[in-house]
Amino acid sequence: MKKQLLFMTVLMAFLATSLNSCKKDNQKDAPLLPPQSSFIMDMSDFNNELKSTTITYTNYLWAVTNVGVWNTILTVNLAIPVASFVEAFNHEAFYDPATESWVWSYNFTVGNDIYLASLKGKYISNGVEWKMYISKSDSFTGFLWYSGVSNQAGTEGSWILKNDPLNNQDFIKINWHRNNYNDASIKYENVLAGNANLGTYILYGVNNDPIYNAYYNIFNNTNSNLTEIKWHRVNQYGRIKDMAHFNDANWHCWDGNHLDVVCE
Repeated sequence: MKKQLLFMTVLMAFLATSLNSCKKDNQKDAPLLPPQSSFIMDMSDFNNELKSTTITYTNYLWAVTNVGVWNTILTVNLAIPVASFVEAFNHEAFYDPATESWVWSYNFTVGNDIYLASLKGKYISNGVEWKMYISKSDSFTGFLWYSGVSNQAGTEGSWILKNDPLNNQDFIKINWHRNNYNDASIKYENVLAGNANLGTYILYGVNNDPIYNAYYNIFNNTNSNLTEIKWHRVNQYGRIKDMAHFNDANWHCWDGNHLDVVCE
């Protein structure tokens, strides 16, 4: 009898511990959303309208052209994924025990079209797994448009974006990290199988360099050419290196007014 009583006591204690553990896991706070900079590349320093396109602005103009090509591609192809992600920050998540995920559910608009987003964040051993499902009335339902992982601190991770609901193929891979305003990077890479631009990428980063504290590396896989751009975010002077365009491996510079200058 004493043995049975002891067994029941131990069993009840075990069950109570297990239930409390499950309850604690279910009530864990929602994971921290990755920063918007994990999805959106800052191209604002190269969106300026030049006062002239004469030879005195050629170096800066070539930087604008290279960044502009990617800006156009991303604006057109990532409008819906970007809008869906940005809108998530305006909503609270709820816990879904069926999927053991935290869910952000909301409508968002792109142009004249209304979409339904369901962003799911699930804790995994090394961080958080993210899945964004998007629906559009009378068009498609629950399309997994992008997914990714991040560490729990929200300082680094990656995304994989699909092409669109009609072409369910991996299209763009994003790798990112952000420790603070002066230590961050984001890279978009074309991973579309069979595409002529497979492997082409643009990498943007910021750092604490006192002379050039921001940079782009733009790699074109079709001709194996790397364009390097460095500039100062406040003073706006910078330089560019592009073997295919300039026919040399030298830096070509501009000053704070974007005028061509001889590199020091």
